Amino acid sequence: MAAVKTKKSMQSKTYETVSIATTELCRKGYVSNFILDDGRMQETETRKHYTPQDMKVMEFYRFEGESDPGDNSIVFAVECKDGTKGVIVASYGPTSTEKLDDFMKEVEVADQTQAAGPIQHQHVDH
Repeated sequence: MAAVKTKKSMQSKTYETVSIATTELCRKGYVSNFILDDGRMQETETRKHYTPQDMKVMEFYRFEGESDPGDNSIVFAVECKDGTKGVIVASYGPTSTEKLDDFMKEVEVADQTQAAGPIQHQHVDH
């Protein structure tokens, strides 16, 4: 599974796998993990909840499964207003969850040339 280049990419860096992306983001300080809980993001260790307005997408990387569309993922590096930095891994395409898609569409993106919601991403062929 390799990262897909997007139009007006926020960064020139790409990663070969989701695992490598999350490891590198952790090294950059994105150490928290989040899950969607009752319409809000919950930081898994502190259990603190965040609304879309509490978060900003600082970087994201889109991955496409080479043989299985069910392997499509986006890794979001997010920073919260309280300084919490972490990662959200979301599937997109046939296996995406509408609730997570809707949440991420509401999250501000640091680079306004791209939208955060997985459905809104456009990709450019290599």
